[in-house]
Amino acid sequence: MSLYLDGNLLAKEAFAGHIQNDRYPVNLGKNAETQGQNYAGELSNAILDEVQIYDQALSEDQIQQLMKGPSANPSEEAVLWLRFETIEEDGEFYSVGIGARTYGLVWPDRRVQPELWQVKKTPQPAKVDPVDLIAGKVKITNRHNFTNLRELQLTWSLLEDGSQLQGGSTIVDVEPRESKFLEVPLQMPALKPAAEYRLRFNWTLPEETLWAEKGHEVAWDEFEIPYDVPGGPRLSIGSLSALSLKESDPKYLISGGDESECTPTEPPWLAWAANSA
Repeated sequence: MSLYLDGNLLAKEAFAGHIQNDRYPVNLGKNAETQGQNYAGELSNAILDEVQIYDQALSEDQIQQLMKGPSANPSEEAVLWLRFETIEEDGEFYSVGIGARTYGLVWPDRRVQPELWQVKKTPQPAKVDPVDLIAGKVKITNRHNFTNLRELQLTWSLLEDGSQLQGGSTIVDVEPRESKFLEVPLQMPALKPAAEYRLRFNWTLPEETLWAEKGHEVAWDEFEIPYDVPGGPRLSIGSLSALSLKESDPKYLISGGDESECTPTEPPWLAWAANSA
């Protein structure tokens, strides 16, 4: 290793071994492993104008040439390089910052991360437990410490494969930390073969508040109703020809006796989540 100042050799020392490959970033003037972003000690007091890092040792002639002035395009020779006196714009990107992590609740452009839905769901103040879903009977629990649930609007919906068949709204008077049984006026629907039926409850603000608009969702619960749903058409395995699948984004071509195309769609819960953001 050699140290030059204005092209003059000041110090030189033999080095043997390998450069360690680890998770710490490249640093000049400090040791990133022992002197992190919260390091309060003294670091290098050198002034750096330009940094170039090569994947091989340079000869004295090459170093002398560099001392005469920076190359026009060091990126063609250097592995890493940075000039501190110039600024180049090359598009935009998101940075999590020094010492930051990629997990969180929102992205830098304010898009919601999936974890934020769990943060909303886990501490929700109203809880619904099934008692007899076919009869529409449930147990309502107020998890508030001081607020009655009549401050919220309760809306229930009977869903068939994500589409609403029945519904209604009510105000439930439940004192803080108390529970009450509720029976929603469900009507037995005409059951559709192989369909899925779910009972959904939404708690929303009946009036505008200082922190949210009228209709803002505060809590929700959803349950599958155990109706005796007739099965779909039965097929004889022996009558089916072999199937082949050909993927052509965003479509899939399934081939057998007849050909049909299937375009994947978002599930109903994902569309609901986007609309509730």
